Amino acid sequence: MSPVPVSPRRVFGVEFSGARDAGRHIWICRAHPGNNGIRVESIDPLSELPGGVIEREVALQALVQKVTESSRSAWGLDFSFGLPKAVLDVLAPGVSDYTDQLRVMVSLGKAGTLLEQCTEVSPSVELRRRTDDETSTPFSPYNQRTYKQTFHGLTEVLRPLHSLPEVAVLPFDALPQTDRQSGDRLPFNRVASADMPHIYVMEVCPASVLAKLGYPIHGYRGGNEPEAKTRQKMLRRLIRDGLVRPMTRAQKGRVIENKQGAALDAVFAAVGAWRGTRDYDHAALRADPMYGLEGFVYT
Repeated sequence: MSPVPVSPRRVFGVEFSGARDAGRHIWICRAHPGNNGIRVESIDPLSELPGGVIEREVALQALVQKVTESSRSAWGLDFSFGLPKAVLDVLAPGVSDYTDQLRVMVSLGKAGTLLEQCTEVSPSVELRRRTDDETSTPFSPYNQRTYKQTFHGLTEVLRPLHSLPEVAVLPFDALPQTDRQSGDRLPFNRVASADMPHIYVMEVCPASVLAKLGYPIHGYRGGNEPEAKTRQKMLRRLIRDGLVRPMTRAQKGRVIENKQGAALDAVFAAVGAWRGTRDYDHAALRADPMYGLEGFVYT
């Protein structure tokens, strides 16, 4: 795909959670992008940020607010932005745009209903999106491990964001043209406006970013010394490969000491968002019938 020249003010990577105490498990990496990688400003669980809380409903509202307050930015969120077409064809025959898909998700009422209805569509095999197969995501959007993330991410994060003119949810939303020849672009260099997109939200998957980069996708989650050393080695490799600029001792310590690997996943999500702004033709993605309906994982 043809690279798209952009210059966001900041990129954010979010390791997401649909757990009841989501504020403890959602980690956010905030970084400045540059030609030689991203410069990490902070890596924190949502519950430790100003306005952050623990309980899921309020925590996701706080996340939405943080997105809307970040002008000229790109956000990489680690949950599925859509369902497989084969599932949508059964749950919502004729659904043709993203607004309708979000409306259908809300109508299900709860995450458990999503799991039940998706499983009924294909009882013996979990269906996947085309982008899941292409980017080697570990799970289907409605896998037992991910269905809560998918449901709460779509209904409580993307639905309110999608309704805002200053936010574009990629690849579903049309982007303003910077000139007659440019096609759809991400015009971060424009002055932030309440009636024009300047905040871009895209789906990332840390495991898919790892696979794209040729990094190991296992062995860095856990509280033992081998896992901690693996997290340390991965940070060193990110810096050596020019994806992340040298981090402070405190930042590296926070990533290495986080046993769940969520802090490191947030860094990889930020790398995915940075690469997502640079390396894709967003107009082509939106025009693709499958990506335009199911979503696309930026790596």
